[in-house]
Amino acid sequence: MHEEEGLDEEEKAKLRKAAKKAAKKAKRERESIDNLAHDEDEKDTDEIFVVPEEHSEEIKDKVNKKKKVKKDKQDKAMEVTTSTVLEKTIVMTQSMYVEHSITKALNSIEIKSHRDELGIQVFPEEASYLFKPLTSFECLTSSLRSYCPYIMNYIRAKKFSKPSPIQSQCWAPLLSGRDVVGIAATGSGKTLGFLIPGLLRLEYLKSINKSNPSSSSKKSSVPIPKILIVAPTRELAMQSYQVVEDLGGPKGVCIYGGVPKGIQKQSLQGGAEIVVATPGRLMDLIEEHQLSLSQVCYLVLDEADRMLDEGFEPVIRKIISLCPQVASSSDTFEQSLSKRQTVMFSATWPEEIRNLADKFLNHDMIKVTVGSDELSANHRVTQIVECVQAFEKDKKLTHLLESYHKTRKNRILIFVLYKKEAADLQVKLAGKGYNVTAIHGVSTMYTACQIL
Repeated sequence: MHEEEGLDEEEKAKLRKAAKKAAKKAKRERESIDNLAHDEDEKDTDEIFVVPEEHSEEIKDKVNKKKKVKKDKQDKAMEVTTSTVLEKTIVMTQSMYVEHSITKALNSIEIKSHRDELGIQVFPEEASYLFKPLTSFECLTSSLRSYCPYIMNYIRAKKFSKPSPIQSQCWAPLLSGRDVVGIAATGSGKTLGFLIPGLLRLEYLKSINKSNPSSSSKKSSVPIPKILIVAPTRELAMQSYQVVEDLGGPKGVCIYGGVPKGIQKQSLQGGAEIVVATPGRLMDLIEEHQLSLSQVCYLVLDEADRMLDEGFEPVIRKIISLCPQVASSSDTFEQSLSKRQTVMFSATWPEEIRNLADKFLNHDMIKVTVGSDELSANHRVTQIVECVQAFEKDKKLTHLLESYHKTRKNRILIFVLYKKEAADLQVKLAGKGYNVTAIHGVSTMYTACQIL
C-alpha cells in the first residue's frame, strides 16, 4: 500500500478498485485453468483449447496429475473386478459344470454372433460373460463324464443335430447350480433344457450318498422324489414324462387330475425319483400324505405363465414352500446339491412371473430370453387364413386333406367349435376311408389319453 502515499482520497479509491478488479480477473483465470484441465481429463480427446500462453504449462501439469489420479483409480477398479470374476470362477469350479475345450475356445465375437443369430439374450450382463453358450452336444460330454450315459445315447438315437437356442444357453448356468428363468416359445426344446442338468444333479447326489452313507436320508414310508416338474395341463405333463421315460434314466411318475388316484398312488409307492405333475392333483396327494416334497433338490415350473393365468399362483406358492430352501453362500458344494435349485420356464415375462421369481428364486438367478418377452405368434408355424362360407367348409376341408394328407403317413389336427361337429366330422371322414378319431367334452379321460 506504499504506492498510495502522496495520493488524494479519490485516487486512492480508484487504485483500490483497480486492485480488486485485477484480483477478480486473476481468480477467473485460475478457475478457467482448473475447468480446462478437468474438461481435458474427462473428455480424454484431441480437442484444441485456446488459452493464454503463459498458462499452458500449468494446464498441462494439472491435466497430467488428474490423468494419473484417474489411471490409479481405474487400475484399482480393474484389480477389484478381476478379483471378483476370479472369485466367481473359483466358485463355479465347485459345480457339476466343466467347460469343454470347444466352449472355452469361443471368443467374444463368435459368442455375440451365435446369440444374435438365435435371438438369445442373457441377464444380468455379467452372466453373459461367465456362461458361454454350448454350441454342440459334444460340449456336454465334459460335464457328463461317466455319469448319465443314457443321455448321449438318447441324443444320438434321436439324431438331434445341435442344441436348441434355449438348451444352448441354459445348460451352463443350470449345471453350475444357478437358478434360471427361461423365456422361450412352447416347443423350443425346453424339456431337455431343464431335464439334463436335473438328471446330472441327481446322479451326483447318489454318488455322494454312496461314498458317505451317513449323509443319505432314512427310508420313508411316504414317497420322496428328488426332481419335481410342475406343468399346467395333463398334456404338457405327459409330454415331459414321455421324455423322462424315453431317456431311460431314473424312474418317473406322472400325476394329473381327471383319472382315479389309486393307480397314481401305486406308481408313487413303487418308487419315483422324478415326479411330473399338474398343480391340483399334486396338492391333493400331498394333503393325503401320499407324497412329500421335503427332499426336492431340483424344481421345474414349466409354462409358469399359463399356470398363473389359470389361477394356480396360490398353489404354486404352497408347492414351493414345501420344498427345501435355496442354497446359501456358506453351503459346501455337497450341501448345496441337496438344497433346492429352481428352474422357471415361460413363454412371456409378465409382472406376476417376475414377482414369483423375485420371491422364490435365488438372488443370483439368471434370465435367458430367446426371441421376445412378449407373447407372439410362433414364427416356425406358417399360418394361412382363408375365409369361406359355411356351405363351402366341407369341400375346402376335402381339398386340404388331399393336399396335405396325400400319403396318409403324417398327422392332421382339426379343431371345430362344438362336440357335435367333432362327432359328425369323425363319421364323415371315416366314411371317406380316413383313419380318424375325435376328442371332445363327452370323451372320458382314459379315451382321450389312449387317442393321444
